[in-house]
Amino acid sequence: LFTSGKDDDEPEPLTLRMLSESAKAGRWLYD
Repeated sequence: LFTSGKDDDEPEPLTLRMLSESAKAGRWLYD
């Protein structure tokens, strides 16, 4: 669902942006 290289191609809603960042951060914080 989330592609890490499409930020410039498709500006996603701020909520989805934060969810994406949170997921990436959570992977190394909690995993």
